Amino acid sequence: MKYILLFISVLLFTCCVKKPCQEDTKSPLEVSQKSSFTLPKIPSIFTNEEQRIEFLSENYWNNFKFQDTALINQPKFLHHLFTNFLGLLSQVPDSVSIKCINHMMIQAEADSLMYNCFISMSEKYLYDPNSPLRNESLYIAVLKNILASNKIDEAHKIRPRNHYKIAIKNRPGKMAADFRYTLATGKQGRLYCIHSSYTLIYFNNPDCGDCKIVKKQMAFSQVLNDLLRSKKLEILSLYPDKDLSIWSKNYSQLPDSWIRAYDKGTIVLKKELYDLKAIPTLYLLDKDKKVLLKDAPFEAIENYLSTIKI
Repeated sequence: MKYILLFISVLLFTCCVKKPCQEDTKSPLEVSQKSSFTLPKIPSIFTNEEQRIEFLSENYWNNFKFQDTALINQPKFLHHLFTNFLGLLSQVPDSVSIKCINHMMIQAEADSLMYNCFISMSEKYLYDPNSPLRNESLYIAVLKNILASNKIDEAHKIRPRNHYKIAIKNRPGKMAADFRYTLATGKQGRLYCIHSSYTLIYFNNPDCGDCKIVKKQMAFSQVLNDLLRSKKLEILSLYPDKDLSIWSKNYSQLPDSWIRAYDKGTIVLKKELYDLKAIPTLYLLDKDKKVLLKDAPFEAIENYLSTIKI
C-alpha cells in the first residue's frame, strides 16, 4: 500500500545539518540523529485505504513540534516530512488537500522562523516549475495564508502577493485571457477569434531545449493530428519573447497546420497575462475559451484529447 511505504520512509528518516531549511548532501549516516517524528495512530474505524490516507493527511502534523526551532537546523528531515506529506495529499480529493495544507500553515505560524521555513519549502515544491510535486491549487492556499498572516511584514509579502496575482489568472474553468498574435505575413488575429472546439496554446521559444522535445511530441501525436484534420482542434504556437530574429529563423520548422505566431510588443509578458515562468507552457481551452488544462505537461493534454470523439 502506498501510504505504508510513506510511513516507513518517514519513520526511518532523521538527520541534521547547519544551514536552515536548505538541504545538504551529507549521508544520514554522517550526521547525528537529533529528532524523531511519529505519525498519528489511525483509528480502527477507518478500514479502507482511502479513509486511512485521508485521516493521515488531516492529522499528519499532529505530533510535529512547530515551536522547536532546533528542527530548522535539520532541513533534510523537514524536507523529507514535507514531501511525504505532499505525496499523501496527491491521493486525496482537492478539497481535502487544500484544507490540509491550510491547516499545516496555520500550525506553522506557532513560530516565525518555522513559518518562514514552511513558506520556503512550499515555494520549492509547489511553485518551482522543475518540481515534480508542483501544484498551483495548493500553492494558492499557501499564498492566501501568507498574505493574511501577521507573522510576515508587508515588505516580505510583496513576492507572495505577486505570485498570487499571477497564480489566480487563467485558472481551470475560467475564461483565458485574450491577446493578439501576429503571423509572419504581418497579419494579426486574436485568441478569441479562433473558432474550434478546442484550442491548444503552445508558448515556446525555438532556442529552448524542452520546447524542441514538446514540439516533436506534438507534431508526431496521432491524437492531435487527427483532431487537427477534423477541425476540432487548433494549435496556436506563440513566441512571447522580444528577439524576433530567433523566431523568424525557426517558425517554418513548425507544422503548417498550426497557427505559427509571435507576440508583437511582448504584451503577454509585459502585462503578465499568462504565467510564463518556464517554457514550454501549454494551455488547453474549450470552444468558449475557458481553460480546461493550465500549464499542463503534454502527456496530460494528449490524454485529455484522446477521449474526444472525432
